Amino acid sequence: MIEALENFNINEASLTLWVFRKKIEQTLPVYSARWVSISENLENELKVFINNEKLRYTEVIDYGLLAQNNEASLLKIGSDETEVDKVILCSANQTPERKVQDVKHLNNCDFYAVKLVHGNDTLYCIKKPMLHGKLKKRKD
Repeated sequence: MIEALENFNINEASLTLWVFRKKIEQTLPVYSARWVSISENLENELKVFINNEKLRYTEVIDYGLLAQNNEASLLKIGSDETEVDKVILCSANQTPERKVQDVKHLNNCDFYAVKLVHGNDTLYCIKKPMLHGKLKKRKD
């Protein structure tokens, strides 16, 4: 896993920024996503940041209730134990109707993802927005 991350060509990958919202319907999470048009400068800055981050990791630890990782390790969990398949499905089609057209589309997102694609490989970098240690909801 570390080797695949190290070998992923971020500089030549196409990059898309996605904003996700989640709602619960009948106790199951349902995701919706929109992609954001970004400048070439921001794209380059994101690639530099991601390249620097990937160099920090040197080991992979299997996720468990008592697993403890450090700043140089990644926790590994099977996709069958997460909702990642729904995230991938939501961001599969970058169509014009799914593009952010209004700032309201960005408000109250649950998380965002940078999707990088190079050849047959895809890398998702997911981050939950946090403000002062607590997620805040915007009303306007």
